[in-house]
Amino acid sequence: MSLKSIVNKIRSMNTQNVYFGMSSPIDDLHEKQRKIFLRGMSKYALELYVKKNDIKNFTKLALSDPEDKKQEDVLSSMIKSGKIADVLDDSMASKLSENEKLLEDLGF
Repeated sequence: MSLKSIVNKIRSMNTQNVYFGMSSPIDDLHEKQRKIFLRGMSKYALELYVKKNDIKNFTKLALSDPEDKKQEDVLSSMIKSGKIADVLDDSMASKLSENEKLLEDLGF
């Protein structure tokens, strides 16, 4: 199921459950529970969508032509311009090894 179809289903559920006249406390409780459920489902759908795109992009990169050096050229130009840090640099490696939060996140 795609993200677009999930969004359309959520929209249709919102338009179908419009109440007119007096409200019922039971309906209000049901509506709150439904919104909590939909919020959780929306978050889950978004996580699945991001995961699917990550896999697709990784697969594209892994199956690309190994002789094509275009990505390496882009990476080296970004390192030279200072947009990203060179993680292979010795000084950067020592900075990373002294980073308390990183070591904690890695379980050291």
